[in-house]
Amino acid sequence: MDIPALENELKKRWLYPYLWRQPQQNHLDEQTNFIYGTPSLEVVVAHLKKLPNQQKLFTYALNRWYNFWSAKAIEFMFTQHPSVIAHPNQKHPSIDFYLKGIGFDHKSTVFPRAYKGTLTQAKQQPQTLIQWLYRSQSKERRKHQRNRLFIVFYAQYQPHWQLKAELSWLQALIDQYLQGFTKSQLIQVAPQVWSDVIWAVR
Repeated sequence: MDIPALENELKKRWLYPYLWRQPQQNHLDEQTNFIYGTPSLEVVVAHLKKLPNQQKLFTYALNRWYNFWSAKAIEFMFTQHPSVIAHPNQKHPSIDFYLKGIGFDHKSTVFPRAYKGTLTQAKQQPQTLIQWLYRSQSKERRKHQRNRLFIVFYAQYQPHWQLKAELSWLQALIDQYLQGFTKSQLIQVAPQVWSDVIWAVR
């Protein structure tokens, strides 16, 4: 994967308004699954313009494209580290990779507006935010109670979501986390369910 080229492509998404008024729904996912086939934003936009219901799908599709390719790049970054092994089934519903033998689904999320707490409080008590994320995110097909490794984005001087495109910066954060990772730092969410947070803050 060409990380610099994909970072440049993702940043093109910044030119369009980022609205998320439509919750995730399986039938809308089915209509926009073409976003998996290309890292090119121009190709996605051209495809959308040919659809009869493009107004309804346009922002939904662009958001899915942006989040998918950012997550794909992040997953790739993890699997390049010697302590991480990619799951052989890229479509596995709850495991993206194994970190020191522990299977994880990784989840990228902006710091949620609805969370009743500040960033400082969340960093001091990450288990509270993690429990909130398990309860509040990932509906329908994506909902599961398995091990998750969250990357939480928080920007002081730009929209939080834009940080998902800062792939070179994220690479350094991920490498630093993996370099110091120990199983003892994981937070237990439920019996046999473990999680942690990588703070992507700037």
